[in-house]
Amino acid sequence: MDDKFNQFYTNLDKSVLNRLNEQAKVAQNIKIFRIVLGILTVISFLSIQASMSIHNINGLPFLLFIISLVGFFGFFIFSQNKLKVFRNNFKQQIISKIITFIDPELLYQYNYGFPENDYNNSGISESYTNYHSDDLITGNLSGVPIRAAEIFTEKVVRSGKHTHRVTLFKGLFMEARFNKRFSGATTIFPDKGFSIGNFIEKTGKKIFSDTTEAITLESSEFNNMFNVYSTNQVEARYILSTSFMEKLPEFKRNLDLEVLFSFKYSNIYIKIDFNNELFEPDTSENCVSKEKIYIFYSFLKFMESIITEFKLNQDIWDSEVV
Repeated sequence: MDDKFNQFYTNLDKSVLNRLNEQAKVAQNIKIFRIVLGILTVISFLSIQASMSIHNINGLPFLLFIISLVGFFGFFIFSQNKLKVFRNNFKQQIISKIITFIDPELLYQYNYGFPENDYNNSGISESYTNYHSDDLITGNLSGVPIRAAEIFTEKVVRSGKHTHRVTLFKGLFMEARFNKRFSGATTIFPDKGFSIGNFIEKTGKKIFSDTTEAITLESSEFNNMFNVYSTNQVEARYILSTSFMEKLPEFKRNLDLEVLFSFKYSNIYIKIDFNNELFEPDTSENCVSKEKIYIFYSFLKFMESIITEFKLNQDIWDSEVV
């Protein structure tokens, strides 16, 4: 933990932390009670089926089923507001304060998400059935205009009479302004096994255009860790400078997650599959412990590191199109 975080945590109002911790305990109890009511409802339903199968239908199993069903949905509706209040309080009192501590020019809107059309135009989206996004962060981070949010996409797969849902992406999506407008589109895939063909097979979506080609760069380490595709080879080599090719492998090793980069229009798009909800409070244990809050802090510092490590905040790029 760095000194800045220690300072941030020390300055947090401890009465607020205690109140959030109590709300977390209530939220956890609510979740447990929901499970118990759900089990009782299922048992009651099975009792009805058993009575019908032996032609001995009586009112008791049916009455128990109705009571448990009404109790389950009644408690679900009643308790949902308490869970929502806890979630909103946590995001207002913890996540929002971390974000403004990292950079006061950032705005956090947890009930808003990344615009779906902009996500689809990034060049690294997938063909999905359902899209959801929240925890939108906008503003200037280290002087660079950014937008970032959690995104969840899934595909509903139908097979005969059966359907099931497949999660395609669950993680952080970030857009940062580059000091240059691109004439083409360049994508960096995370490893040699993640080719354009695999991407199309996985997502059901064709990216870029028929002019897209694979790019081999001067760094053997970079080529072993990443695949690069672009519609403009000259521009791709201009973007992927020696410094960039040195930093990206180190960045991937430190993160140890699947990361995709896309350079399109005048933006860099970064897609990181955490397979987790980054900014949601954990009710199973102390959600406001120093260690827990540091996890959220480190996620947001990671976003800042993208800006500084790849020098997006420095005017080192010619603003004209290559």
